[in-house]
Amino acid sequence: DAQVTDFIAKNAATMAASNDKWCVPQGAADQTAEVRVTVRRGDQETVLKTRTIQIESLASAAKKTFKDDKEFSDFLQTYHQSPEPGRLLPALQYATAGEPKSMIPFYFFRAAFKQDAATVQAFGPQLTASAKPTEMFGLTLMEKAGVQLAEPPTLSDDDRQALAGIPGLPNAYDSKPIEQLGAKLDFLWAEFSATGRLQPLSAVVDALAWRRDYDAFDAMRKSGKTPGKLTDSIMRGVCYMAAGWSLNSFQISDPLAADYLDAISANPSTPPDIKGELAHLGTNPAFKQQK
Repeated sequence: DAQVTDFIAKNAATMAASNDKWCVPQGAADQTAEVRVTVRRGDQETVLKTRTIQIESLASAAKKTFKDDKEFSDFLQTYHQSPEPGRLLPALQYATAGEPKSMIPFYFFRAAFKQDAATVQAFGPQLTASAKPTEMFGLTLMEKAGVQLAEPPTLSDDDRQALAGIPGLPNAYDSKPIEQLGAKLDFLWAEFSATGRLQPLSAVVDALAWRRDYDAFDAMRKSGKTPGKLTDSIMRGVCYMAAGWSLNSFQISDPLAADYLDAISANPSTPPDIKGELAHLGTNPAFKQQK
């Protein structure tokens, strides 16, 4: 309605700034930016308080190291909310200092490298100056992410042989082999944390379809019976629990994940059983963290 639009334009205005989904453009220098706002309404004029924003260049971000595992973990988990691509190489250096403890960060890096290839392609000189494990893992992950370095490191024959020996990453969207399902849920969350995309979260939601497997597993636990081996059904039941717990956790702590879950619940194509599971993420006893 043109009259309503005109009324709003003349009587109300809202402006907000957030670091969500924003990072400095290529070539930006360290500096401050001032935001000055003057509001005019008829003959009245109001000058709002000046706000100062610190602009950090990609080069300065790359100099920041990680003091401990918590800071590193927080960086990975919240990256999609406030991406800092300049810190990706220091993060990789931290992850590869010593024997890697988990494959989860490597899923994050592959997804983040692919997400911001324009920044990552300039990492060549820094990668060359890094420790050999960082260089080798970095090159492997960049190749998997489809990133072409502008100035790639010069590799010896031994380096090329070492690269060829680095194993690939399992497909997190493939439910086989069944014994890797639990790890693959973590891989999906790593991809979501790097990109904020719907696809990995939807794949975690799909695990909520395994309620019957969980019921059978729970009945077995209560009966005191010990299975002779880890069956596919037991693994699916365990993953049902892990998926529900993690979805509830992200629903509480991550606004984007909460919005996605609301959208999936409201989608007419979502199966009724999945909608029922999503409606009880916070109250389902199966989704309580196991002690």
